[in-house]
Amino acid sequence: MFKLNADHFTSIVAHLIKELPNEGCGILIGNFVGSYPYELAETKVFFPTPNEKNSALAYQIPAKSLLEADRLAEKENLEIIGVVHSHTNSDPYPSSTDVQNAFDPSWYYIIVSFRFEHPSLRAYRINNGIISEEAVVVEK
Repeated sequence: MFKLNADHFTSIVAHLIKELPNEGCGILIGNFVGSYPYELAETKVFFPTPNEKNSALAYQIPAKSLLEADRLAEKENLEIIGVVHSHTNSDPYPSSTDVQNAFDPSWYYIIVSFRFEHPSLRAYRINNGIISEEAVVVEK
């Protein structure tokens, strides 16, 4: 299960809208609960990043942003729990490129689709090419 509060949800969607017509992206910082493979992750910080690819079809988080997010997480006694990116015109489901680039099986891969009238957010775990959808809880 992936948990975030309504303010994080709003911040994520606002950042991704700002990046349109390109895909937007960011890093999720928080806590894993339990032991690996972690049944729950709770977001404490959304760390917006630029899309280094400047593309409507793909994203890449700059290495510098990943390092900054990792330092922030360490300072706050948290950890990187995943990444978020948008799909500008397709369903909120991992593309083959998303699967290929998913390098940490403990992370949650969050996709926000703008294909529909309202943004649609879904969460996945990707391990050795196997995609598992996870429940998402948005709390007030």
